[in-house]
Order: sequence, then C-alpha cells, then structure tokens
Amino acid sequence: MPLELPLWELASFDASREQMRNLLGLPHFTETDSTRTAGGEEDGWAYILPSGQRVLIILAVPHRKVRLIADPPKLDALLAMLGLEPDDPRLNRYAQPFLLD
Repeated sequence: MPLELPLWELASFDASREQMRNLLGLPHFTETDSTRTAGGEEDGWAYILPSGQRVLIILAVPHRKVRLIADPPKLDALLAMLGLEPDDPRLNRYAQPFLLD
C-alpha cells in the first residue's frame, strides 16, 4: 500500500481487528512480516477523502492499536469518516502531528 510522503500521524485509539473490519471492511493491505512491524500483523486501509485529504489507517493487530495518519494533518474529517466524535474518550490526540518520513 504505497503512499507518498509527507504523512502525519495524528491520533490513535484501541480497537480489535473485528471492530475495524466491521467498520471499514477488509483491509486494503495486511503486513504479515513482523520484521516490518512493531511485532505481529498490521492491517491497513488507505483513502482519499472528497476534500483530497489522503488518509491511512493502520491497526497493529496484536496490540489492538489503531494509528490515524493523514495529509494534510487535519483530524476532523478523518474522525467523521470513522464515526468518532472529536471528544471521544477512546481517542488519543497527539499534541503535535508526528511527521512520518
């Protein structure tokens, strides 16, 4: 699932593989080589929103951690796509977007 940089990690939340697949369907890509991940499989979904924002959603399956990544680094449209409220207590918003390179 190649996406060109720049991309920014904006937030994270906890969810299971079943929850994410129920929400987004089958992933666009699953990384099974644990040497390329933080250990274990990762499911990934990539989208271009109507605004042109590029979105990447990655689930670290064994850790049940979902990473929200986008360019431009704006979180609100991504949250709306996922049906999450900006003040959802499950959401871990980062104080500053983290540039991935």
